[in-house]
Amino acid sequence: AVAAQITPGFVSCVVIVNTEQCRPERVTAVQHQLRYLNPSARLIRAVAGKVTSRDDITMLLVSSDDRAQKFATPDMAQKRACISPGWSSGSPAVDLWGERRGRVTQLQFDLSPGLVFLRAPLVMAIRGLFSPHNSSLDKYCSSGGHPMELMHLTACLSVTRTDDAQPESFVLKAKRGFVTVTSAGEAASRTSVCVSGRNLDTEAIVRALLNGRTPIPQPTPLRAACDLTAEERADIKASSIKEPLPEGFFFNGTN
Repeated sequence: AVAAQITPGFVSCVVIVNTEQCRPERVTAVQHQLRYLNPSARLIRAVAGKVTSRDDITMLLVSSDDRAQKFATPDMAQKRACISPGWSSGSPAVDLWGERRGRVTQLQFDLSPGLVFLRAPLVMAIRGLFSPHNSSLDKYCSSGGHPMELMHLTACLSVTRTDDAQPESFVLKAKRGFVTVTSAGEAASRTSVCVSGRNLDTEAIVRALLNGRTPIPQPTPLRAACDLTAEERADIKASSIKEPLPEGFFFNGTN
């Protein structure tokens, strides 16, 4: 993950490559995002994959007393102690970024039994939940550094291939974006979802799954007599000319 590679307290320089292939405003946006992740790091732009500035090369290859002093400040020491308590004693954590990503938890909840899902949109919605949390700096920064990261999903849902087909119960299992669909048989009587991962958001998961449900028919609005056209009034009159009068009404022989 990009965020793990530029962790504050451990990284003092970040080299940005392929900037000549991007629009200037995009390069500027990436620089802002990198500074958001590590405000103390110096950003160096490479040209055609090469660092050409003598000052930048010196910064990367030659030890600097200035950088050593910066890394020895209480603020930097506190960041290292927070991320990896055993770092100062020579026992760094195996995954420096693991704790900051959040602990792995599991959620299980039921959905309304009347929900019916279309297979293709549902599979696409589940794959979207497994999109890499660090696929872009924009996505990472917009989540405040704590994006949802799904590991497994198991769901028993009522699924149909088309709108007019008869729905059946299926078990959907997903891991790393790969989704398998198997028949649940007649034993399945409830629509349930079980997910595991980091920073789980039940509302976001349900909202994504509902993108795969069958379209909800829109109710036809009621019409009043004033909404009828002259042609519709004539059709109603012609179709009901021989109908008996409602109770309490009488024909006077004139109309």
